[in-house]
Amino acid sequence: MLDTSQAPNGARHWVDASEMPEWGKAADGRSVRLSPDPSLEADYAEWKSKACEHRNQFTGKTVNAGGVDVYKRYCRGCGIATTQSLPYRTIEGTTVSVIDPEKRDALVDDYINDRRDQLEDIANRAANRTQPAARAEYGHYLSSPEWQERRRAVLERCAGLCEGCRKQPARDVHHLSYQHIRAEFLFELVGLCRDCHDRWHGKDV
Repeated sequence: MLDTSQAPNGARHWVDASEMPEWGKAADGRSVRLSPDPSLEADYAEWKSKACEHRNQFTGKTVNAGGVDVYKRYCRGCGIATTQSLPYRTIEGTTVSVIDPEKRDALVDDYINDRRDQLEDIANRAANRTQPAARAEYGHYLSSPEWQERRRAVLERCAGLCEGCRKQPARDVHHLSYQHIRAEFLFELVGLCRDCHDRWHGKDV
């Protein structure tokens, strides 16, 4: 478990040093490159401000693999260690709690996962705001000679047979990733029949 107070950019934990999202997933499952807007910036700033401040700390003891006692300061709220190992002389006379590693790791994991989920939700909301313009641009791209050439190359590669079931003719060319839109690697595109394409997108077939 990576757990240190020495997170980049002065953050209280490495997860809290995450930068503003560049990609989000819209409601239809498409990945969308985000253009920073006032709402995204405000949501991100609020997310940053809600990092645990570790106001309620205690001294805890664990035992390392060599059987040696290790003392650190921990946050009661999120479980994160706020110091590196402390020499015993610096904590003499201090109340020390014995750490249950499983409970403590679960507390830290809950904090990290919750912070990640919040940031992902911010990105996805921004993607849904961005998508209408992105969809219009995407529609223009699908009518372009560049896309028609890529589409032809993919259907030629699969010999006109669906790469999902290898039973029906490939009618559609599906993006596995939208990261390189307008300059896709051919391995990011697959030829699919309508049934497989619908099944990929969770539609009834």
